[in-house]
Amino acid sequence: MKLMFENWRRFLKESQSLSLNISGHPLEVEVAADEESMQKGLMYRDKLSKDSGMLFIFPQPEEKSFWMKNTKIPLSIAYLDENGNILNIEDMSPNSTEGVASRGKAKYAIEVNQGWFDSKGINPGDRVEGIE
Repeated sequence: MKLMFENWRRFLKESQSLSLNISGHPLEVEVAADEESMQKGLMYRDKLSKDSGMLFIFPQPEEKSFWMKNTKIPLSIAYLDENGNILNIEDMSPNSTEGVASRGKAKYAIEVNQGWFDSKGINPGDRVEGIE
């Protein structure tokens, strides 16, 4: 199983992006599947394109927490379970070092411009397609 995950992470690192669909809304995401890209995330950027974001893929489902140190863009984060169902959606403030936690074991997280999920009517329980 670990080898399969490592091969998947290597593939995603090489492809760099994925097209996802959430409740009929397309979303282009950069993939953060290795330690370096997960730590950097969306830090130091001045903007994020409309209908785009970053997908974080964790080795196994576990409770997670993100912060916004060195991140200039107001973001919303959705934590997802291993089936791609949204556990919770939270807003995050630029440069905040306060942790924003998942409400359960997350296998994935998606960061987008703040308010994107809300503007599309996307809620906890909705399924993200295109991850698997």
